[in-house]
Amino acid sequence: MECFPDQALVRLRSLVHDTYLHAENDGVGVSMNPHRAYLHTAWWVHRVRRDDRDYILLHSAAYGRYLALSRETETSRIYTGHHANLTVQSDYEATEQDDVLWEADTVTNVIVVMLHASHRDRLLSVSPSNTSAFRYALVVDSAYRVSCGSAAFWEVETIPETRTARHSPPN
Repeated sequence: MECFPDQALVRLRSLVHDTYLHAENDGVGVSMNPHRAYLHTAWWVHRVRRDDRDYILLHSAAYGRYLALSRETETSRIYTGHHANLTVQSDYEATEQDDVLWEADTVTNVIVVMLHASHRDRLLSVSPSNTSAFRYALVVDSAYRVSCGSAAFWEVETIPETRTARHSPPN
């Protein structure tokens, strides 16, 4: 998890689609966007430790909410009848809350696969089932359904801190 130093500002870029994890304007949705230099694609890293495990929380620089696993599912057009959980922006209100916890398995020094903490066999991936050009649904899908080397690989780009971009974690 060296790619995610605590309090760092990062972007996650999908290697397959060359688009960035993007916090939607409604403060709830999460999608992909091709524009890198955009506040909505910046995420603060918070590190927490629970039960002898290290976890990552991604905190939207645009809206101050966390990347989370939704209880909603999407029916994939790729796998007939297959359901995957959607990702959303969510508040982090309780220390035992696990919908905002992520783990990273390092593929290279900047390429990772993001695993959801409550379901270690489920990966953050881009579902091409959305029809508009640059908006893909972000899903947490079974590792067995995701083609490794595809929609589940993310490049972590660290954004240099400036005087105007400083961050303190919420209490």
